Amino acid sequence: MPGSVSPSARQRGFTLIELMVCVGILAVLAALTYPRYSQHLATARVTEARAALGDIASQLERCYSRYLRYDAPQCEPGTTDVERGSYRLQRDIKAGHYRLTATAIADGTVPAGCTLLSLDQAGLRVPDECW
Repeated sequence: MPGSVSPSARQRGFTLIELMVCVGILAVLAALTYPRYSQHLATARVTEARAALGDIASQLERCYSRYLRYDAPQCEPGTTDVERGSYRLQRDIKAGHYRLTATAIADGTVPAGCTLLSLDQAGLRVPDECW
């Protein structure tokens, strides 16, 4: 028959139903994975702040081992208030002790209870669940 089309020639693409099924499957996968992804991002932000506090503490400990004081002018670790990532880092440095704090810049970007991290010269880390 000259007007008929062979079955293999007609099936070259996807139907609208098949495309909608794929979009639906992708939407379900996205809905299932997005909360976990957000949780990993929040945990990574806390890890970044902990690393920044640890770096500053290491600099201060090297200063103390060399000059027997944390606030020696030769080893000032920089400004007292700086933003790094999702946290604002603050330093309170005296001759015999220091206290480093990291405060979350925006609520909801870090896990609950981890909006304020602190570290001092004795190694006291607050809050425990975030370290």
